[in-house]
Amino acid sequence: MKHLLVFDLSNMCYIGSGAVQGEKSVEQYFHASLKFLRSQYRYFKPEHVVFACDHESAYWRSAIYSDYKGHRVDNEFKQKVREVIKRFKAENSHLCIEHPSCEADDIIYALCQYTDFRITIVSSDGDFEQLISDRVRVFNPGQFGFRIRPRDVAFSLFVKCIRGDRGDNIPSVLPMITLKRLQQAYAHKEPMAFLQQHYRFNSELEIDYQRNRTLIDFNCIPEDLKVALQDKVVRHFELL
Repeated sequence: MKHLLVFDLSNMCYIGSGAVQGEKSVEQYFHASLKFLRSQYRYFKPEHVVFACDHESAYWRSAIYSDYKGHRVDNEFKQKVREVIKRFKAENSHLCIEHPSCEADDIIYALCQYTDFRITIVSSDGDFEQLISDRVRVFNPGQFGFRIRPRDVAFSLFVKCIRGDRGDNIPSVLPMITLKRLQQAYAHKEPMAFLQQHYRFNSELEIDYQRNRTLIDFNCIPEDLKVALQDKVVRHFELL
């Protein structure tokens, strides 16, 4: 089984640029990011490499929740990193995959679903834990180690959908809920009915949970996008 190395391009460029000392120009950020990416490539020595990219159009998740990633304040550093990403994509378009309204996360999901490679995802994003399998692993360059697959992936995802994701500005359905209570709910035949019975103050608990699940669970990517992503991924490797 051939090895595919998948970079979360935006994530990598922020990490590479963040390590720059001294002059903080777009040129310096670009070369620092390139050096960082090359070091990871040389370490893994894959047969194939892909850079999963965020598309510049509005993300489909923003239509589900208008405040999705809405807390991220723009600044000079982010503006320069976006220039780095734009330049990298222009110079390496044959290695990049993106799709309108999609994030790199969606591209990476599609690569895991619609190819038969042995895959290494390189990203510090914890969302990719749900993709870990016998042939998919996630390498966190910040800790220089592989993420461990949760003992119960479904329960881990359930917890995250309840607690939300501060990094993406996804609110908690039940702030301050304990892990013990979540374990009790998950063991129940109807977890959300169990929680609704104990937390009557949130009359829209089920609606909020389903919103969060749609935003977080890769299986909830809209079907039309899954079809389009599958086609894009298949065509990408046909051209190699």
